[in-house]
Amino acid sequence: MPLVVKRIVASVFFCLALLLALASPSPAQVAAAPGAAVLGQAPGPAGPAAPAPAAVKRPVIGITAGLMPPDVSSGHAGPEREYQNADYVAAVIAAGGTPLILPLSSDAAVIRQHMELIDGLLVAGGPDINPLLYHEEPMPATEDISAERDTYDLEAIRIAAELNKPVFGVCRGLQAMNVAFGGTLYQDVSLHGPVVKHSQKAKRDVATITVQVAPNTLTATLLKEKTVTVNSFHHQSVKTPAQGFVVSAQSADGIVEAMENPKYRFMLGVQWHPEGMAQTRPDMLGLFKAFVDAARKY
Repeated sequence: MPLVVKRIVASVFFCLALLLALASPSPAQVAAAPGAAVLGQAPGPAGPAAPAPAAVKRPVIGITAGLMPPDVSSGHAGPEREYQNADYVAAVIAAGGTPLILPLSSDAAVIRQHMELIDGLLVAGGPDINPLLYHEEPMPATEDISAERDTYDLEAIRIAAELNKPVFGVCRGLQAMNVAFGGTLYQDVSLHGPVVKHSQKAKRDVATITVQVAPNTLTATLLKEKTVTVNSFHHQSVKTPAQGFVVSAQSADGIVEAMENPKYRFMLGVQWHPEGMAQTRPDMLGLFKAFVDAARKY
């Protein structure tokens, strides 16, 4: 091939190589490209990053506090303490809620602000309710009462109902719901007539009585059974249900074991202690889950 032709061919190949080099992206351009892979690095996302899924809201569940007097017998005569049993806290967390123990107050404005801050109210168990609050004189069977608990619990229930926030009452909590709306109590279950043992000595996670569940009630929907076995730690009970409340479960002796008010989004009380059985009984934890779910929708 003549020298001139060789030089022309070489020039053509050089030009083609130069054009290809100019058309190819630089390493920086490759790294900046969506989805591009860089040596030693994982490929980047193709386009804008997808938004992270929204976290499920954990509603704030206010739990009414108990009042612990000074323990003189132990040698510690310090100030009163406000507290609540760990089972309530654990059950609320397991059900998807964030528990908040509510300090006692007799100030209606403080109680209202508490109710405005929370998404649902859990009214815990505790001492007897003062019979004067349901227009009866105290009988010898009435035991310890707490004026502080009575004042706070009854006002909190009424305000929560006014705000249509879910209310779940346990043991004394059921009785407080009833008294808050005008119902009455048996100061001792023996006044009801022949009764089964309602103050068990067994552990809290052990069921000792059978409860009949009324059909077509929220309680029946949640428990999914006509009869359930539950624990029992009370000596008082509902006598006259408050207006608007429906008795949704009873023990074999006719004692009210659950009550609800369909007027509200969620207003349910049980006489037993489901928090003591929630770790081993899905149906008992289910009561807390339904309550927390109702609070989540508030």
